[in-house]
Amino acid sequence: MRRHLRSIYEYLPPDKALTKKKLERWRQALLDRGLSVRTIETAATSAWRTRFVVRARKKAENWVKDDAERLLALLNAPEQAG
Repeated sequence: MRRHLRSIYEYLPPDKALTKKKLERWRQALLDRGLSVRTIETAATSAWRTRFVVRARKKAENWVKDDAERLLALLNAPEQAG
């Protein structure tokens, strides 16, 4: 799987954003190099799934960061007389 991910990473332009259109062009490039359809589909599936895992991790990190910032704000807020 790492080999497939490295291959797509090196294929992508500097922004490294993976879109369906870029994935299709990469598939065609692999086909033109003579790779089997099965190998290409395995590689494409790995790349596409990894894209969603990375996005989910980034969202989770942002949620944790946001929650931590809210908690710190509550802890640092002056106590209200009650």
